[in-house]
Amino acid sequence: MRLKKIHIGLFFILLSNFSFSQNSDTYRAKREKLFDRINFADELLSEADNFKNNALVRLKIIKNKISYRKAVVETFNKEISYIDGRIESLKLEQLELADELREIKKEYEQLIYYAYKNKSAYHKLMFILSAETFMQAYKRLKYLEQYTNYRRKQVESIVLKNARIEKNIAELEEQKVKKLSLIDNRLREQEFLEAEELKEEQVMASAGQDYEALEGTLLTGKKSSSLLDFSINQIVTDLNSDAATALATAELSGKESDKILTRKFKEKQGKLSSPVEKGLVVYAFGEHEHPNFPNLIVRNDGIDILTVSGSIVRAIFTGKVMKVIDIPGLNKSVLVKHGDYYSLYSNLINVNVSENELVGEGQEIGIIFTDRFEDNSSILKFQLWEKKEKLNPEEWLIEF
Repeated sequence: MRLKKIHIGLFFILLSNFSFSQNSDTYRAKREKLFDRINFADELLSEADNFKNNALVRLKIIKNKISYRKAVVETFNKEISYIDGRIESLKLEQLELADELREIKKEYEQLIYYAYKNKSAYHKLMFILSAETFMQAYKRLKYLEQYTNYRRKQVESIVLKNARIEKNIAELEEQKVKKLSLIDNRLREQEFLEAEELKEEQVMASAGQDYEALEGTLLTGKKSSSLLDFSINQIVTDLNSDAATALATAELSGKESDKILTRKFKEKQGKLSSPVEKGLVVYAFGEHEHPNFPNLIVRNDGIDILTVSGSIVRAIFTGKVMKVIDIPGLNKSVLVKHGDYYSLYSNLINVNVSENELVGEGQEIGIIFTDRFEDNSSILKFQLWEKKEKLNPEEWLIEF
C-alpha cells in the first residue's frame, strides 16, 4: 500500500514538473513575441530618425516600446514568483520525504530484527508443520511469502525515497540557478526600460517646444478623420438599406450569401487575419487623451497601425469591395463588405482593387502611403463596422 502511495506521489511530481516546464515555455514564448515587437519598433525608429519633423511618430513608437518592455519585465516577475513557489513546494516535499523515509527505515529495522530472531529455516518449517489443519498450514505458508514480499517492497520504498530526495536536491539547486539568471535578465530589461523612458522625456521636451505645430498636425488629422467618418457613415447607411441588402444577396447567388458570410465572420472574432504583416497600434479605438499630450482629446473610430514604408495591406476576410474613395489627408480608402460586417482600409496608395470586385482573405488591396515630406510615417487607419455600429478592431484581429 505504501509503495503504491509512493508511485502515485511520483506520478504527481512528474505531472507537476511537466506543468512547470509548460509554464516556463509559455513565459519564454511570450517574451520572444515581445522582443520581436521591440525589434520591429527599433526598425520603425530608425526610419523616423532620418527626418526632422518626426516628434509625434517617435513618441508613438517609444510609447509602444515602453509598454512592451514593461510586459517583458512583468513576465520575468511572474516566472520568478512561480519559481519561488516551486522552491517552497520542493522544500516542503523534501521534509515530508525525509519524515516518510525515517518511518520506513524504522519499520524495516524492526523487520530485520524479527527476521534475525527467526532466521532458521527449521523455525519456519516448524511454524508451518505445527498447524492443526491443512488450511491453517497453507495460510501460514502464504503469510511467510507475504512477509518476505513485504520486506522486499520496504527495501524498494527506501530506494525510491532516497532517489527522490536526491532528485529533489538537484532540482532545488537548478531552480535557484534559474531564478538568479531570471533576476539578472529582469534587471537588464529594467535598465533598458529606464533608458527608453528617459528617451521619451527628451523627445517630449523637444516636441513641447513646438507644441502649437504638433497641435495643428493633430487637428488636421482630426478633420480628415471626421470627413472620413461622415463619408463612411453615409455609405454604410445606404448599403444597409433593404434594397441594397436584397441586391447584394442576389449578386452573391451561387456563392456565399450575406447570411453565411456574416456567420463565418462572427465566428472568426479574435482570429481575423491582420491587414498588415507587422505593425504597432499607435492610436487605439475610442475617445481618450493623447498619450503624450494630456490636454488633447483624440477620438478614433478604428485603430491606427504604424508600419514600415512600402507595407502591403491585405483583406482580413472574404468579401466584396463596395467603395474606393479619396479623402483629403487620408489618400485612398477601400471599404469591403463581409455580410453584415465592413472593413475599412484608409491612407492607401496604389490601390489594386475596384468597386464590386470580390476579394479573398489575404488578397492585396494596396500599399500604405508614406509621408516622405512630413514625418516619414506609414500609418494604416483601419476600421471595423457591424452594420452601423463601430467595433474595436483589436478585439477581432489576431495579434500581429
